[in-house]
Amino acid sequence: MGILTNGFKLSKDIVDKLLDLRLDALGISLNAASGETYEKLHLNQTAGTFNKIKNNLLYLNEEKKKRRIKYPTLSISFVITTINYRDIEDMAALTREVGGKKINFENVRIYSPVKEYLKLNKSQLEEVAIKFDKIKNDDSFEFSSRNFPR
Repeated sequence: MGILTNGFKLSKDIVDKLLDLRLDALGISLNAASGETYEKLHLNQTAGTFNKIKNNLLYLNEEKKKRRIKYPTLSISFVITTINYRDIEDMAALTREVGGKKINFENVRIYSPVKEYLKLNKSQLEEVAIKFDKIKNDDSFEFSSRNFPR
């Protein structure tokens, strides 16, 4: 059994309950590697929200070590936009720091002309490809990317 969430409602109590329930997988859609970027992407949230999520993921990792368990397997997902594409290596570092075993990147999908500014241009896509090459063979996590040109 797995759960996919943005992590906003995670707390130490909820993490403890998930561990007690022996959850198999936990996926967090984070989209940022810092509080500053998180605020830019989530206009109704603050850097404090990002820090809360990160601290709860660190707590999860420590509790798994204390209990000598490997589950839930933690996956961190990032939708890549013009706001966060420069932070890919920091996203990989964050995934490692919180004990993530899978890192997922997805190219932003634009459904409204108003949001076109989030879409990566050719030069930005080339930069992303270079960053992916630097981290995709990291053996500390499983790497995946979706909807990027090959």
